[in-house]
Amino acid sequence: MAGGVDSLPPAARKRLEEFAGVLERVPVEDLTLYAVGHPEDGSPSATEAAAVARERGLTSAIEGARTAVRAYVTRSHANAHYRGAGSLNVGPSLGPTEDWVRVMRSLDDAVIALVLDDSLREADRSELLGAWANLLP
Repeated sequence: MAGGVDSLPPAARKRLEEFAGVLERVPVEDLTLYAVGHPEDGSPSATEAAAVARERGLTSAIEGARTAVRAYVTRSHANAHYRGAGSLNVGPSLGPTEDWVRVMRSLDDAVIALVLDDSLREADRSELLGAWANLLP
């Protein structure tokens, strides 16, 4: 991971690197299994996380981390099509566009939770992390 990630505190960077390592082992077609129940924009958890990020001066670093995770997942999705089942028309898929958007939004929330970690109330952190928490050590 690069970009604004380098300006994150070492502990946050370590959590993100561990998450990225686990994320690498999840087949792209299984990502939708973890993209469930993320908070809506403007939810108390999302609002609290945004306030904490601003207060700690981490807004741009978080955006850099979110961009890095999105880019990784996008590359993985594209590369999965080259490992298809012997046909150009068959390959792993995230399904409909709505599922792809849901995966990306939930990953964005998970990144926020991982970066801010102890700075958030446990309930907010859990809500933002959602089912991605099942992948963490």
